[in-house]
Amino acid sequence: MTESECNDKTGVKAGVCAQGFGVCCVFLADTCNAVVSENCTYARTPAMIDGNRCTFSVTKCQPDICALRLDFVAFATLGPANTEEVNGGACRDAFIVTSQATGFTSPTLCGELTGQHSK
Repeated sequence: MTESECNDKTGVKAGVCAQGFGVCCVFLADTCNAVVSENCTYARTPAMIDGNRCTFSVTKCQPDICALRLDFVAFATLGPANTEEVNGGACRDAFIVTSQATGFTSPTLCGELTGQHSK
């Protein structure tokens, strides 16, 4: 997109794209209950206190999109509650993806996820 389009959508220019005809535009969602509707959005949660939940809603930016990829650039949650991990242990803190459209729920993720991705 053009730099002015990026600014109009409250994005931040992050370099040149499209062989110099546009800019790479990134977006930041840094409050719980934020709605994400742009590609290249970085979701950042505030410090959480035990028992609290932080939710982000993702809406398609185009109707023909049929997949979502999440890249964990820097992401860590508390790992399993015990050190012996009987039956895989139990997460003290968790990351879960749920689709309202299909009812799909991802496996529960916890621990150090930096550098991983999920589809």
